[in-house]
Amino acid sequence: MPTSRRRHSLTETDDVAAALNGIRDATGGAVDIPELVKLGAVVKLQELSAARADSQSRRELRRRFAERTLTGDGIDVDALGAAHDRGWARG
Repeated sequence: MPTSRRRHSLTETDDVAAALNGIRDATGGAVDIPELVKLGAVVKLQELSAARADSQSRRELRRRFAERTLTGDGIDVDALGAAHDRGWARG
C-alpha cells in the first residue's frame, strides 16, 4: 500500500520472539506492534529523562565540589590533610 510515512520491519530474533511470545501467550495470540512501539517509546523517554536528570545532578555536584575545592568553603582542611596522611580507616 503506498504511503508517504516511514515503514519499519521487525525480525523476530530469539530475544524479540521471546518477548512477543510472552504477549502472545497472555493475549491468545494477538500482538499489537504499533501499541508496543508506543508503549516502548514512553518507557524509553522516561529512561532518557531520568538519565538526563541524573547527569544534570552529577554535573551540579561536580561544579559544587570544584567550587569548594577552589575556595575551601565548607572543607575541613585539617581533616582532609589527616585523611590524606593516614587514609580513611577509623582508629
